[in-house]
Amino acid sequence: MVKVMLVQVAKEELVHQRQPVSASKISVMTGVHRKDVTRLEISGGEYQRPANPIAKIVTQWQCHPSFTTKAGKPRVLECEGKESEFAELVASVNGLDVSSYSILYELERAEFIERRGKRVKLLARDIVHREDIQAGLQVLVHDSNDLISAVEENLFTESDHKNLHLRTEFDRIPLKKLDEAKQWLLEEGSAFHKRVRSYLSTLDL
Repeated sequence: MVKVMLVQVAKEELVHQRQPVSASKISVMTGVHRKDVTRLEISGGEYQRPANPIAKIVTQWQCHPSFTTKAGKPRVLECEGKESEFAELVASVNGLDVSSYSILYELERAEFIERRGKRVKLLARDIVHREDIQAGLQVLVHDSNDLISAVEENLFTESDHKNLHLRTEFDRIPLKKLDEAKQWLLEEGSAFHKRVRSYLSTLDL
């Protein structure tokens, strides 16, 4: 919404000054990247997250009864052929728009899975981009947009249910305890998100 407002004000100012309206001029005036200006114009000012099937496929693998054990753990899936269990997993999330082999390659490249002959095992519970800087920065962009949208909704919209936006801060934790605190937060946060994914997967159409 902030970017939309900046772009709109810049357009109005250019029109008021009887100047040609262009993405380049708006970008210079607002600091909003020219590609973002064009994207906002095309989308009508609504932020649209780029499609990324990987996260949804991993979540489906972790949560859907068809792909988990009785104990709720991700099953080791057969991955050879267009009618394999892994292909069924991909199709259950993304239809036939993306090849299961493309998804398999990307998961293996990112070391999220382990190949065992004709079968594949999910290794990572949480997707963390360590080596792929571009992918990590894309996550940062998406997270920033989501945070801004959540705060804007809390501030500017009338709703009985607000977005969760909490902050916890301590400033006297000894340096020697920081690694312990980070590890605790990582484990607890990961476990909480697993519960969230399990719940939301029951609502996802």
